[in-house]
Amino acid sequence: MRTLVRKESERSERLESRGVDVIVGNLADLDDVARALQGIFSAYFVFPIEAGGIQASAYLRRLPKRPA
Repeated sequence: MRTLVRKESERSERLESRGVDVIVGNLADLDDVARALQGIFSAYFVFPIEAGGIQASAYLRRLPKRPA
């Protein structure tokens, strides 16, 4: 299991301690999203209701179609 978080925190450290692969980045940054999706088969997308959500969801939709 992998998660993309905005910053390292106690929450992300707890996830890591439970075996989650924590990637620090931003859903609004195409390179960060590509790095987080590398090697995965499915994704669960959760974005707060704020500016940037449409662009972030477009990145998530587009990236799996890019060649590896």
